[in-house]
Amino acid sequence: MTSTHAQRKALGDYGERLAAAHLVEKGLVVLDRNWRCSAGEIDIVAADGNTVVVCEVKTRSSCRFGTPM
Repeated sequence: MTSTHAQRKALGDYGERLAAAHLVEKGLVVLDRNWRCSAGEIDIVAADGNTVVVCEVKTRSSCRFGTPM
């Protein structure tokens, strides 16, 4: 794994941790992270009461293209 690839993965992991913490703070229950199947991967699967919430997380390294939320 190249340094750039490792840095991108670390940034993505950081963003997923922040997103999961935000969901928990808002009262959701994180059911799984990085759930994989033959069709691909889902970053976060959470529950909001009886509703299943599926999240794709995109992490930016700057605010050049806008701020989060």
